[in-house]
Amino acid sequence: MSTTLGFYVIKKKFQKYYCWPSNHWYIGIGAIILVALNTIWAFYPLLVEFMNYQANFSKCLFHMQYVMTGALIMSGCIQALQYRNKMFEMINFLSDFNQFGTPQGLEVVERKIKNVLKIIHWSAYFIAYVVTYFTLLDDNCATFKTIKHCLILVYYVPFQLKPLNMTLLLLFQIYTIEILTNIIFVTTVMYCYSLQLLIIRIEHLNEKIDGITLTRNKERNFRMLRPIIMYHQDIFRMFQFSNDVYTNLIVPQKLFALCILTLSTTSFFMGKDIASLASAIATWFGLFLSHAMGQKLTTAGDSVANAVYNLNWCDADVVTRKQVLTLLYLSQHPFTIRVPLFGEMSHAAAVQELKKVYLFINSLLAIKKNNNF
Repeated sequence: MSTTLGFYVIKKKFQKYYCWPSNHWYIGIGAIILVALNTIWAFYPLLVEFMNYQANFSKCLFHMQYVMTGALIMSGCIQALQYRNKMFEMINFLSDFNQFGTPQGLEVVERKIKNVLKIIHWSAYFIAYVVTYFTLLDDNCATFKTIKHCLILVYYVPFQLKPLNMTLLLLFQIYTIEILTNIIFVTTVMYCYSLQLLIIRIEHLNEKIDGITLTRNKERNFRMLRPIIMYHQDIFRMFQFSNDVYTNLIVPQKLFALCILTLSTTSFFMGKDIASLASAIATWFGLFLSHAMGQKLTTAGDSVANAVYNLNWCDADVVTRKQVLTLLYLSQHPFTIRVPLFGEMSHAAAVQELKKVYLFINSLLAIKKNNNF
């Protein structure tokens, strides 16, 4: 499917968790069904907490953030299937380095992505086991030894559980948390890797521009500038296509992620549980990384105009000066990812979103304090 090592490694990682869309359907849906069942199974206790939220408001928030996390995973998989043709086409575009050469930084990025995915794999296991054992070592679990106190979620079960049943449910939760963490972070890695390929191309284009020395020879200047203009337009077309793909994918993902961040942070301040803290840190890191890569792409795109302006165009003939002005005009098009409802992906937009989350958290805490939940 792709000619770059990075996309191949990401694809294998997604296939491991059966959430990579094929030409007809998912290559297996076992793990995704597991996430869906785990979320639905915990939905009944969420309704109970809603009905009795004054008794345990923090537990209600914890259930809500878990259901939101499951919804985020399921919506991402459904969208990947819905836009699979565009996604495959985007991968083929970004993986093609045959026309203008392979940049030197590509090998470094592809070496790093393997290490990043390994870190994500072991971090997911670490998070799952730490959260689980932190719940098991709680005093209430040692005292009561029931599903309500010894499992991360209060599942709805219509009978009294035996120790073997509780052990199976515990393993069920560990595996599900590991899947949730992996899919969320690998999706973020794919988004960042796609943008990084565009950034590498832009840096490669700047190197080519810096290597040009214009003269009074009109034909020679044209031969040097023509591939530069074509390369720039090729990069811009890739950016537009990738932007269309990720615009459709980012909106629901960001909506769920902001909800998870708000609920998990509020739940942590109210209950001081490590599960909510881990969820808040992971969600915040994913949002920050997404915005940071968007800002990095915008900054790289702006550097093309500076590289063109620094050419010795004053020493060239009139026709070449007009060509340089044309290239300078084309380089003014911004490489900015704009998402409906949320605006552009940048550091400033990230700060504004975190401010809104902070205000909403304060509102929830104030409501709880005033009503003695």
